[in-house]
Parts: sequence; structure tokens; C-alpha cells
Amino acid sequence: MIQAGVGVSSHPDTERATVEAVERALKQAGLREADAALVFATTPYIPRMDRVRRILREKTGASSLSGCCAQGIITIEGEVERGPAVAVLVLASEALAVTPFFYQPLHMRGEEIGRALGRLARTAGDGERVLLLLPDTFAFQPHPVFDGIAAEAGTLPIVGGGASHDGSFQQSFLVGGDAVSADAVTGFLLHGTFQHTIGVAQACRPLGGAMVITRAEGSLILELGGQPALQVLSQFLKEQRGLPPATLQGHLFAGFPLDPANPRLRRGEYLVRSFVGLDPKRQAIAVAEEVTEGQVMTFALRHPYHARRELEQTLEDAVMALGGRPPRFGLYFNCCGRGSGLYGEPDADLKIIREHLGAFPLLGFFTFAEIAPIGGAPYLHNYTGVLLLVGDA
Repeated sequence: MIQAGVGVSSHPDTERATVEAVERALKQAGLREADAALVFATTPYIPRMDRVRRILREKTGASSLSGCCAQGIITIEGEVERGPAVAVLVLASEALAVTPFFYQPLHMRGEEIGRALGRLARTAGDGERVLLLLPDTFAFQPHPVFDGIAAEAGTLPIVGGGASHDGSFQQSFLVGGDAVSADAVTGFLLHGTFQHTIGVAQACRPLGGAMVITRAEGSLILELGGQPALQVLSQFLKEQRGLPPATLQGHLFAGFPLDPANPRLRRGEYLVRSFVGLDPKRQAIAVAEEVTEGQVMTFALRHPYHARRELEQTLEDAVMALGGRPPRFGLYFNCCGRGSGLYGEPDADLKIIREHLGAFPLLGFFTFAEIAPIGGAPYLHNYTGVLLLVGDA
């Protein structure tokens, strides 16, 4: 049986907050010591992240430690989007093994680190495997890492989120074993006898029809359907008479279906990317990823109603996948672009999770990017909620 517990504290003193969070997590799990511990701590604790790590080691006795800084914290008790919060998950089980990892530096070592992670997964033995990945978002190159993992381990479920903060620091900080560092990636390989399900909830809905990128350079879209891309965007915005400009500003994105043969943005089968610039001279639009000619694109609107509905459908699927059995614990990686800034109220996603699953040990944070599979292959996501639920086999 998997024993798990989550504790959280918002005390401003780093030591007291960490101790309180650990003690509450151990109490909920019914443990004196744990096999593994995962910690997320908000920006006010960054200057003393190494102290957080040391207390975690001392109080849990866990041989496997991991974690990162976060803009906000999520537990079943509520979301802390601003201000101090330390949250801890503790685990112990004979059926579920936890193997930690920590690689630093991360920048420009994507394929090398990916292959190392793939070998770790490949040699883990029989049973289920899930890779929890927590990278420094700004040093993370997803494609080389994912390609390296696949080259060594084939198809592997991967979930996680990019470390985040409130902008007070130039770097994100990761915790792993006896180290705290920026420009790193940390996490756990979960392996053994257990069951799991992964849900991905988007926050965007498609607007307009699918278009083919007919000219592109790097991340610049020069033409859509043979017309200048900026001209297409301008005409599209003029046609959205039912939506005020304030709604479109900061909420309009590019949606890329993974299968060009099915250009509709079907639930769980597309990626969202931000528009990052305009080039009036070349009539081009820049997006936050390299694009290719022949790729299909759709405009997408981030909207609270759609985000809620997607999460509800995701949780309905999760309940069915678990066969009605409650999860032993869950991890939730929620984009910083969701939360009260999207919904206009706190705890919106969390309320939906509680309605479907009740109270259980849940730990998560507001990320700078989310990691989850689509069709078995891992992708970097934006404006999504990624939920991993783990239960006894």
C-alpha cells in the first residue's frame, strides 16, 4: 500500500514553515519517516532554499529528495498564488519505488541528460514507470531532452512543470539530494506496482478555421494560406465583433494540432503557443516556437468557461480510469496564466478537483510551463493544468 501525505505552511519564517509542512505531511500519511519527499516553496523562501532542503532531509529521513521554487502552491486545502507557502509531499511504499535525479548544468545538455534519464528508466525493472520532471524553465530545451529519453527508453509517461517565481529573481532554483541550484533539472522516477492516470486540461478554445503556414522562417510566420500573416491576423481581429478588444488582448494564441490530417483543435490533441511579436515590415507574426511550412495553425482564445469545462471532462475521464477507487496521492502542475488571473476568483481549478475526487493528498504549483504526454509522446504545454493521479494496483 502507498502511504502519502501533504502538508503546507505559510509561516514567514523559513525554518518554522518547513518544519510545520513536514510534520503535517507525515501526520497525514501516518508515518514517522518517509522514503521520498517532494517540496515546493514560493519566492520569499528562495534565499534560504538550502535550509528548506536540510530540514526536509532531517525531519523526513527520506533518501529521495526533490523540489523547486514556485510562484504559487496548490494543495487540497487551497491555492496560495501570492505570498509565502512551503508545501511538502511525503511517500512510503513497498510497491512504489522512487528514484531521484539531479543534473546541473542543464543548458545545452538536453540530449545528454535526456539519454541519462532514459537509461535510468530503462534499468528500473518491471512494472509501471512515470517520470516526474522539474526543470529550470529558462535553461530547458524540451525537444533534445525528450528525444534523448525516447532513444534510450522508448515511450515513457512524463509529467512535470517548469520552476517558477514572482519575478523577484533572475533565476529559478531546483532542489535535489544534497544540492540547490539554478540551471538544473530534478525529479523522480516512480516505478513498481501501482496504477496511474494523467490528465491534460487546456484553457483555450479555437476561433475561426484551420490555416496552413505557407511561408515561415524559424519562429516567424510569414504567410498563412498564401497571404501575409499579419494581414490575416488583422482581418481576423476585425471579424471578432462579438468579442471586445480587452478580451482578445493577452488572451489570443496560436493553436497547433498535432495531426495535420485532423486540423480541428480536438481536446487533448493540440498545443498552445503565445504570439511574441509582430514584424510590420515583413508582415510577419512571431510565435514562441519554431514553425515549419505546411504546418496547420488555428487562432485560439484563452477563456475561463472553456478552462473549467476541459478540467471537468479531464476529471471525469480520470475517475473512470481509476475505476472509482480514490487516488493515494496526486500532483497538479497548473500554468501561472490560470488561477485567479483567468477565473477572477481563487481556487477555481481546485474546487473542480475536490468535486470529482474529494479530499486526498494533492501537491502542485503554478508553473512557467507544463509537461505531459499527448498520444504517448511528451510535450511542453502552455496554459494547461496537468494532473497525475497515483493509486494502489
